[in-house]
Amino acid sequence: MLKLFFKTILAGIILIAIIIALTVWKGGAPFRWAGDKTEKIGRSIGKFGDLIDGIKEEKKKAGETLEKIKDAIDSK
Repeated sequence: MLKLFFKTILAGIILIAIIIALTVWKGGAPFRWAGDKTEKIGRSIGKFGDLIDGIKEEKKKAGETLEKIKDAIDSK
């Protein structure tokens, strides 16, 4: 059990060393790709938030219009 624990830790350390070496060797290109994708996701989330805000505004306007129609029908 203890040998498995140490082998797992050793494999993790080797994996981290390989990742660092590849990052330095390739000039950070893999992380740049991930950063570009993250930026695109952030823009998409911003657009989605704007869409939701627009829906909320339209909901308020629709509610006010509905109230005006109800008042007009009730007064007749």
